[in-house]
Order: sequence, then structure tokens, then C-alpha cells
Amino acid sequence: MKLKGVVYSMLSAMIFGTSPIFFKTIAATGINTATQVVVRSFVTMLLAALLAAAKKQPILLKGRMLLDALCAFVAGQGVTAVLLNSSYAYLPAGMATSLHFVYPSVVMLVCVLLFRERVRSKGCDSGL
Repeated sequence: MKLKGVVYSMLSAMIFGTSPIFFKTIAATGINTATQVVVRSFVTMLLAALLAAAKKQPILLKGRMLLDALCAFVAGQGVTAVLLNSSYAYLPAGMATSLHFVYPSVVMLVCVLLFRERVRSKGCDSGL
């Protein structure tokens, strides 16, 4: 089981790492970033639904809970994806992605060094 998790994680990292190349290529054809993110999200949801159906796992979100989850996705993941993918037009893909993931750790360090904030163990874990 542990090997399976490692393989899934490696595949995920490879796909995620190459996605900026595809976004830049698609953007060159004239398709805007928002459309790309919506299509990617729709395909992801479709794949997740197919996997859940194949494993006979029910999708537990219904009614108000589903609406809340969709709003949280749009506000968090959706806006983040649009902004990150928009940055590929202005910065090299590797730099934009690195800044995206390093920034929270930098903010934590600045808060500790400049504002003398204390970091709890949960803060250190999230900074790694």
C-alpha cells in the first residue's frame, strides 16, 4: 500500500509539474485562463465521479452541503488556479509555480523575524 501511495504521489507531481506547459500552449491558441480552469475543474470532477462510481463509493454531498462546497471551491481553489495560471503569461512557469508554493513559508518567516510572532508546531508543519 505504501508503494502505491508513493507511485500516485510521483505521478501527481509529474502531471502537476508539466501542466504549465499545457496551459501556455493552450493560451497561445487564444483560449483564456478562466476557460482553461473551468474545463480542467469539470474534467477533474467527472473523473472523481467515475472513480467513486467504479469503487461504489457514494458522493455524500447533497443539498446545502454541496452548494457550500462548490462556493468554497470557487472562492479558494478556483480563484487561486485562475491567478496562478494567469501568472504564466508574465513569468516563466517554473518561477511562477515556485513563488506560488514558497510564498506561505516566506510570510511565516517574515512574521516570526519582523513581528516576533510565535510559531506553534502546527505552523511549522504547514510551513514545510
